[in-house]
Amino acid sequence: MLRDYAARGFALVTTEAGLPPLVSEWRAVDAWGLNDQYVAHHTAASTRPTWSAIGPRLIVFHAYFSPRVVDHGERVETRSLGRPWYRMVMTLKGYAGKHGYVLAACFGRNEWDTHYYYVRRGFPQGRGDHRAAARSTTTGTASPRSTWRRRTRPDPAGP
Repeated sequence: MLRDYAARGFALVTTEAGLPPLVSEWRAVDAWGLNDQYVAHHTAASTRPTWSAIGPRLIVFHAYFSPRVVDHGERVETRSLGRPWYRMVMTLKGYAGKHGYVLAACFGRNEWDTHYYYVRRGFPQGRGDHRAAARSTTTGTASPRSTWRRRTRPDPAGP
């Protein structure tokens, strides 16, 4: 679905520098810096002007929280690549909120391991099936959903 708009030169900012740009063929800014030397040597907060300059239509990030659980605390902030990853994710989330993006989809393995898709408000092509857009950039191992079983006890497997 996103590939249908590749010829229009749209851009996205993502923490998932491999799959979304590959599948969509959109211009991409890798928020983590694996594919961008400038970003690799600066913080996510200092690269925000780059994001504004390209006018991304889509912001995609991998988070360790969801709309159903808190977005702060040890379990969230120290997971996987730790606090630097968490700061980058929160910078992306904050940028989306301050610049008129709409949460189009949040899905993942569970409520503590998700992918967020924000679409810029007023983006005409963003009015369609947001879940299909998100699904078009996954490997097929996850499907867009917004509900998970509620747990009454902490996950015994830990973060």
